[in-house]
Amino acid sequence: MKTILQAENLEKSYRVGRVDVHALRGVSLDVHEGEFVAIMGPSGCGKSTMLHLLGGLLTPTSGRIIIDEEDLTAASDAARTDIRRRKIGFVFQRFNLFPTLTAEGNLRLAERIQSDGKGDDPERRHEVLRLLRLEDKMHHKPLELSGGEQQRVALARAVVTRPAIILADEPTGNLDSENSAIVLNMFQELNYRFNQTIIMITHNPEAPFAGTDVAQMASDGERFQVAVLQGDTKYRRFVRGTNSSVYPKLETGGGGEADCGGGGEKKRAMTEQRTVGALSGLRPQHFTDALLVRPVASDNSTYIYARSETFAEEQDDRKDAGRNARVVRGYYILDELAPEGNGRARLSRRFWFDRFGTLRLARLQTFDANGSIATDVVYREPKSFGDAGRYNLPSRIELTRPQDRYSIQISYQTPGDVKTDEAYKPEIFVLQNRWQLPETDLDSRTQQSVK
Repeated sequence: MKTILQAENLEKSYRVGRVDVHALRGVSLDVHEGEFVAIMGPSGCGKSTMLHLLGGLLTPTSGRIIIDEEDLTAASDAARTDIRRRKIGFVFQRFNLFPTLTAEGNLRLAERIQSDGKGDDPERRHEVLRLLRLEDKMHHKPLELSGGEQQRVALARAVVTRPAIILADEPTGNLDSENSAIVLNMFQELNYRFNQTIIMITHNPEAPFAGTDVAQMASDGERFQVAVLQGDTKYRRFVRGTNSSVYPKLETGGGGEADCGGGGEKKRAMTEQRTVGALSGLRPQHFTDALLVRPVASDNSTYIYARSETFAEEQDDRKDAGRNARVVRGYYILDELAPEGNGRARLSRRFWFDRFGTLRLARLQTFDANGSIATDVVYREPKSFGDAGRYNLPSRIELTRPQDRYSIQISYQTPGDVKTDEAYKPEIFVLQNRWQLPETDLDSRTQQSVK
C-alpha cells in the first residue's frame, strides 16, 4: 500500500524561562493510503502538538515529515502553506465555519481556495453532502444547524477537495454522545466510500472501535473476498475463496521446521503457508448466516424438532446492574435434528429463546457431522433499526467459530441510520483489492497442496 504520511523521529521542545519543555520526543509514524488512525492519550501528552506538526501548522525541533511524497519539514513557509492547501484537510473541535455562508457555500469556498479560485464541482459537493446526510441542509447557514450538523459540514468541507489525508483534532469534543456517535460513523463512512486516509486525535473511547478498519469482507453468495488490513504485516493480505469449500489448514511439506540456513527461502515459504492456513477459516458467509437465519423446516420436512427448557447463570448485562452482578436467566430450547437412518439422528442446530420479557432469539448454535459446535452466535441489545424504527433487531452480535479459532463481534452504533427495505447494486457484494494487498486464492492454494 502507498505510504501517505511518514514521520521520522519527531521532536518538539519549547523554551519556558530557562527550562526546555519537551512536548514530543522521538515519535515515528507511517500511515498508508486508506487507513483510519485514532490517536488517544491523556491531556498534555502531546497529541495535538503531534497533529499540528503533521499538518504543517507547527515546525518540529527535529525530525522529518513526508506528506504524499513531499517533504513538509524541508519546505519554505510558502511551500508548506501550498502543501497544506493541496494535500491536507483539517477538522477541528471548533467548527470554524463562515457564518454568512450556507453549508454548500462553505464547501464551495474550500474548493476555490484549494484550486486558486478555479475549482467548482457541484456534483462532488452534492455527493459529499448526501453521504453525510446533509442534502436537505445545504442551503442552511451554520446558526440554523445543530452542533452535530455543523461538525458534519466541517467534515464535508475537509473532504470535498479530495485531500491526501484528513487530520481531525477532537472532532467530537463539543458534541453530546448521540451526535458524537453520528460524526464518528460519518468519518468511517468517508474512509470506506472514498478510501480516505484519516488521522484522528480524540478522548472518545468509542473512536478506535468506530474508526479502525481491521478487515473487510464481502460475498456474492458463491465466492467471497476478505481484506485483512490490521495486525502483523504477514497477515495483511487479500484472500479469495468459495463459500461452499472447506479449506484444510495449509502446512508446509512434512510439517517440519524452517531451514534457517538455506538462504531463507524455505522459511519464507513456511511463513506464507502458515499465514494462508490461519486465514483459510475466515468467511463472510458465516456472518451472513448469522444475520439471515435459515427458517425451521416445513411440516413435510424430514427434520425432527425437540423442545425443552433450561436455566443458565450469566453476567447481568442490564444498565443498572452492578459490576459483578449475576442473574439466572430462563430459555426455551429448540433442537433441530437431521435423521441419519437406522433410527439415528444428529443435532444440526440449537435455538435459544430468551424468556425474559419479550420472547426473542438470544443464541444460535450449529453443529458439524461429529456433533461439535461449528458456529456459536449470541444476539444482544435489541434496538430499533431504520428511519422509522420498523425492525427490532440485535445491535450487537458475537460470532465464534471454535474449530477455526476466531471470533467476530459486530456492534451497530447508530441503528437508526441502517438502510432497510432497499435493493442493493450487485457490485457492493464483491470486494475489490483497492489497498493493493498481496493476494491469495484459497482454491488455487488447495489445488497446489493436493498436487
